[in-house]
Amino acid sequence: MIAASTLAEPDPNLGSVVPIGIPVRRGRLHLGRLHTLFETSEPVVVGVGFATACWLGRRGMPMPELGRLCYSTETDLDQRGRVVLDRRVRAWLGVDDPMCFDVVTAPTGDGGVLIVPVAGFAKRWKAIS
Repeated sequence: MIAASTLAEPDPNLGSVVPIGIPVRRGRLHLGRLHTLFETSEPVVVGVGFATACWLGRRGMPMPELGRLCYSTETDLDQRGRVVLDRRVRAWLGVDDPMCFDVVTAPTGDGGVLIVPVAGFAKRWKAIS
């Protein structure tokens, strides 16, 4: 096999691009600059759809549509901009290894943060959009 023939053949995986994610280790997720959307003194509301995505927001904010089955809880934001996704939230996300996985974070228009696991990203994103 030569390089030219490899480049001439279409790549069947080209259409399934997987984004680079932020690691979640033992439930701990660093929000980076997105932590400024929240007050550190107030609890952060967590909503998660079954095998789709997770949403973080302030109390009183409407949660986006995450599917037919949803679970809701609260967590705290530390001074370094990290939240801990509890065991149930990670189980609801339906990832292969709930102790170690990667996510994509995106701010929502209402001041919340959407968290989508990289595993099965295209299918998950289609389900929530």
